[in-house]
Amino acid sequence: MQDAIAKIDPSFEQSTPYLLALCAYLSKRQAYKLLIELQVFMKDHVRAGLTCIRQFSLVRDTVLQLSYLEAAKVRADAAVVSPLVRSLIQRWRTMYQSNFQESFNVPQNPYVGAVLQTSDASRKMQSVQLQIEVTRFFYSEMKTGIPESLASINIFGTADEQTTIAEQVLVLGNFELAFKLIQSLRLNGSQVYPAATQRLARRSKRNPNAVFELLKLFKVRLAHSAGLMMIVLL
Repeated sequence: MQDAIAKIDPSFEQSTPYLLALCAYLSKRQAYKLLIELQVFMKDHVRAGLTCIRQFSLVRDTVLQLSYLEAAKVRADAAVVSPLVRSLIQRWRTMYQSNFQESFNVPQNPYVGAVLQTSDASRKMQSVQLQIEVTRFFYSEMKTGIPESLASINIFGTADEQTTIAEQVLVLGNFELAFKLIQSLRLNGSQVYPAATQRLARRSKRNPNAVFELLKLFKVRLAHSAGLMMIVLL
């Protein structure tokens, strides 16, 4: 089908409404593999990347999770286009978006035909890279008894879920990754640091050095914020 469309309608001028309707159908049926193939064929790399992240969130196998995250990085990189191509795609969206909505009666999809500025793609790829690091770290630490609740959340979720992940990473001793999460996701350190310190103290009663090591790192990292350091100590 793709070869035929590419030959008959290489600019997608006639086939766009039908392709978008097919995307909506595949998404509704959760046929994500076929959906990604179609989105890439349409050069809708932003939406394809989001579909990869959706697949990541639906599986529990670490190898599959990492493969979907790596695919999302590729799509984010492909979504960066020149200003000229960006203007052409915007014109395409203006021409066909309204007709598509009226003809097929589906919710507006802000990602259809979307492209990313270089800075936007960089942020998206940074988030995906962070999740890759978190996934690999949790996988390596499974033997320590990661709470089952962590299996269903990721850094693409709510602020509370992001905070829970950063706190757990901190408790497990990966201080560098935890600080990276807090800084990149702009989490509330006054919430993460004290909670993590208290949890680490409870689980390290026989090994207080772990708490001392954490406090030493806080002293270095939070040297610029005496107030936040005081909250941690309290």
